[in-house]
Amino acid sequence: MRAALAALVLLAGPAAAQEGPVDCEADDLMPAEIARCAEIAWTESEGALDLAYGLAVTAAEVLDETRFLAGEADEVRAAALVEAGQADWLAHRDSHCAAESLLVSPGMEREAVGRLCLARLNEARVAQLAVFAAE
Repeated sequence: MRAALAALVLLAGPAAAQEGPVDCEADDLMPAEIARCAEIAWTESEGALDLAYGLAVTAAEVLDETRFLAGEADEVRAAALVEAGQADWLAHRDSHCAAESLLVSPGMEREAVGRLCLARLNEARVAQLAVFAAE
């Protein structure tokens, strides 16, 4: 499990320098280092998710406006669907990661597993939103 945790924290990048150096790719991370790397990965993925979501909503609003001006407006606005989809997805993500974190004993590693799950699902969602925003 520890090797899997270390592999997932490759997202850590430059944010690791904020609290002193930690090699999130090392195989012999201590629980506190795993927790720190997981926190970094999660925080960075939240920023990427926020950006991707904002771009997707903007793209959907442009699509809605373009179709309206062309006289091709749909009954349901694309922006409303993106917003509702994100709310649903966030509920799914949070529940899934809470359940996944229960696979390990209570304590620092459980929190790290939860954070790494959030980061992993955030990355997947960023890719989903990027496809929409590219339209």
